[in-house]
Amino acid sequence: MTLRRVLFQMHWFLGITAGFVLALMGVTGAAMAFEDEIMAALSPGVVTLAPLPNGAGDAARLSPDALVRAASAQRDGKRVQDLTIARDPTLAAQVRFAAKKGQRGGERSYIDPRTGRLLGTATGAGVFRTIENLHRWLALPGGRNGIGSQLTGLSALALVFFALSGLYLRWPRHPLDWRAWFVLDLRKTGRNLYRALHAVIGGWVLVFYLLSAATGLWWSYDW
Repeated sequence: MTLRRVLFQMHWFLGITAGFVLALMGVTGAAMAFEDEIMAALSPGVVTLAPLPNGAGDAARLSPDALVRAASAQRDGKRVQDLTIARDPTLAAQVRFAAKKGQRGGERSYIDPRTGRLLGTATGAGVFRTIENLHRWLALPGGRNGIGSQLTGLSALALVFFALSGLYLRWPRHPLDWRAWFVLDLRKTGRNLYRALHAVIGGWVLVFYLLSAATGLWWSYDW
């Protein structure tokens, strides 16, 4: 069996196996890309800051240490694990409290960076946490240390193989002719047309696939 045939069989097999995981990661990743905009639309006054009476304090911002102390005081001294301050001055900051023993993730809340008042969680926050868990470890037990994280990491490696093996399999006779890479030959019909469409689309998204795989591997394995 030739190298080309072996690569084709592996390309095909991974496409119908790891491809399902990659499709799920693509859909959930796209949803996460618009999380801030969706949350802001669903929860005005929580994600986005409401004007203070008479504009008082709109320009002033508490220091990170002051925000941490204020958040902890409003939760009976519970430790703040992390604080995220948005660059956009119209958006609230976010705090995450330390998880209780046996709990997977701690409580999250938005906080007004001008006053230190906790604003609560946004509508849909739970949905996006589930989407993130699906994206990172398929929402399987064990979180980032479980089997789900290993599966998504292996799927990212499979995406690298998809891209490079596809590049080899569709290498044209005239590689310096850009039209051979990026222009669909509409004279083809049937399966030949579908195969050509697959090859052309693969050429257009090759760089994006490799970048997505690299960032996914970094996220999965802390490279």
